[in-house]
Amino acid sequence: MFMRTLLLAIIVQFCTPQNSMAQLATEIERHESFISTFTGAVDGEHSQRLGPRSSRAERQAAADFLEERLHELGLDVKRHEYAHPNIHPVLDLFLPPMRGVNIYVEIKATRHSDHYVIVGAHYDTAEGSPGADDNASGVSTLLTVAERISNQSSRSINYIFVFFDQEEDDLGPGSKTFAQYLLDRDLTIHSMHNVDMIGYDGNENRTLEVEVPDNLRPAYLRAANDWAMELRFVRFNSSDHIPFRDLGIDAICLGEEVSSGDLNPHYHSAQDIVDHIDFEFLARGSLLVGDVLASLEAPS
Repeated sequence: MFMRTLLLAIIVQFCTPQNSMAQLATEIERHESFISTFTGAVDGEHSQRLGPRSSRAERQAAADFLEERLHELGLDVKRHEYAHPNIHPVLDLFLPPMRGVNIYVEIKATRHSDHYVIVGAHYDTAEGSPGADDNASGVSTLLTVAERISNQSSRSINYIFVFFDQEEDDLGPGSKTFAQYLLDRDLTIHSMHNVDMIGYDGNENRTLEVEVPDNLRPAYLRAANDWAMELRFVRFNSSDHIPFRDLGIDAICLGEEVSSGDLNPHYHSAQDIVDHIDFEFLARGSLLVGDVLASLEAPS
């Protein structure tokens, strides 16, 4: 693992401006450390309870770990526990509702603002999959970006970083209930940014697919250019941004090349492991997201 990190750091020197090399190398190291732990790939105090995140017990262990990690970053962590009806009302007569927990933090603007940016990634996995790419890559991105935003001396807008439960269920109850929760709070939502699978680049073209409204495309294009990434604009038909999009909110989803045929071949399998993550690609993508979010301002 150390040798792979060292090799990536050497490659970075030939692909990135000098003033960004250290930042990128640090980002690579942080993602590798977190994803290795979160997927149970390394021995340690958490290794016995982390790995696949499909059953309720597995998801609970992952939620507890995320809460610990966010506390370590000095953030005030909240739990959004929910119960959601089954796919058909008749099933509710025989089966209990789907239950889960979204983990979230609010980072307030440093000057008064009523506007909120929502940033999300799901932490659950398909059954039996460690989910290094799907979606520990998105979870790791949110952690690094949340820390960056919280350390900013000036913020003109409020942020909510949320780690969704049960995206892998067809109904997506985690994001659906959270979107409704925010609606019930009557928040003014500037935009919602969702990160789902950004750790694989099989064709090595450094391209991410993104669904983004026209008004936010310039911010994503600027950040992509800064980190030597390409963007392909698409429409994603699944993931946790959809409940927000359905509410008429500007909803963004960032992922690897699903529609272009460069989807991780280990997706939803036991081989979605840390060894198959392209950490330089992930680091560039997470820094891209961080740059976009840090640039957002509340409407005047």
